[in-house]
Amino acid sequence: MRLPEAVILSGFLVIVLGLGGAASILLFERETNRQMREDAREFESAVTAYQKQYEKLPTRYNGYVDVSYGDSPRFPNRHVMQILMAEEGLGNPKHELNPNQIRFFSGRAAQRKTSGLRHDLEWLDPWGVPYRLVLDTDNNKVCNLDQTIHHGTPAVGRIAVLWSAGPDRIANTRDDVLTWRLLYRTSNP
Repeated sequence: MRLPEAVILSGFLVIVLGLGGAASILLFERETNRQMREDAREFESAVTAYQKQYEKLPTRYNGYVDVSYGDSPRFPNRHVMQILMAEEGLGNPKHELNPNQIRFFSGRAAQRKTSGLRHDLEWLDPWGVPYRLVLDTDNNKVCNLDQTIHHGTPAVGRIAVLWSAGPDRIANTRDDVLTWRLLYRTSNP
């Protein structure tokens, strides 16, 4: 093979491989969005069923502001998951918050590039970072993200939502994934 042919062939390979890489990125994004929509629906369904059973949300905190889990060591999302999965733990000591031990949420085990539950019931997004869960504990049918950069993007009409730190794995950045926007296509910025 002569030099001009080699240059043309290598240029062609670069283009093909570049297109293949872009296609795989788009496929991964589509799959992660599908996973997160499914997770959001399952979470909201579990919280709704819990609320119907116990006439309250799955948290010991009720009051004047919405409560958020998964964004601090003090409030890991596993506390909510223990309640919804009828598992005893710090979030559900002696099954106090789910006394009938009803399993409202099942979930799957976390795997690489797949959302799911870690061994300690911390619920991870597709990038391996804990989901942020917000419960409408002030009962105004709006889940607010007051202590985040997304405070102007509430989930109106929802009693429970989840959101992800996104591909950069850092919460409160522009690539965060607000699942209610995936599900309901709101016009919020």
